[in-house]
Amino acid sequence: MATSNRIPVICLYTKYNIPSEQMQLLEGHFIVITEKDKDRWLKYKNDVIAVVPLRHKLTEDILDEHPKLRIISLSSVGYDHIDLHAAAKRGIRVGYAPNIPNEATAEITISLILNTARRIVEGDRICRLNDTNQFSLNRLLGRF
Repeated sequence: MATSNRIPVICLYTKYNIPSEQMQLLEGHFIVITEKDKDRWLKYKNDVIAVVPLRHKLTEDILDEHPKLRIISLSSVGYDHIDLHAAAKRGIRVGYAPNIPNEATAEITISLILNTARRIVEGDRICRLNDTNQFSLNRLLGRF
């Protein structure tokens, strides 16, 4: 049931295992619950103030399970898996990370362009085969 502790309770909604180093860091500041640990879930679910859904849909029914919930923190660009209307109705703030992948996306785009233009994967494959019959001076100049 409800507790009167002063340590904030956060809930991680995830199908994945959180690395132990990250869990230890969180548990140094919060009581962390997940759906996987049923005993802790039943004990603390009414005291949750923050939810971090990792690829988990948050519906109105799920929000109802956490009457003290004030924050939903997303580690994603999109928020279409969150019932924003239900969150707003309860005064729950929703944060997301809209610009996080911009630089990585640009870097991968450039690397794919270079790979295509210079046939890097094909050249790597030829080198690993150690087949001198595959080699020619013009083979990997970016022409087909």
